[in-house]
Amino acid sequence: MRRLGSVVLGAGGAGPLHRVRTGLADSAEGSNRTMTGYAVRWLISLLSVLLIVATVGLFPIYLMPGDPASVMLGLGATAEEVDNLQRIMGLDRPLR
Repeated sequence: MRRLGSVVLGAGGAGPLHRVRTGLADSAEGSNRTMTGYAVRWLISLLSVLLIVATVGLFPIYLMPGDPASVMLGLGATAEEVDNLQRIMGLDRPLR
């Protein structure tokens, strides 16, 4: 049997027996293209997983009731102490 590209020929070259995916590129350029495609797919899947993990991990923080400063200081904290800690942590300023 002979190999011509990705087609395996029978004895005497009578015709293709079946297509075979060897995973090997026919040239160095094809190999680079294959590796680049793999890297791009890997990066896209990595970013997708990171986005999902960050969303699932950090979104519940926004759902929690209360204020981080009042939670840190506890129930016995005065309004002045909570306001002071909010100012120190920057919670009194808008996000932008």
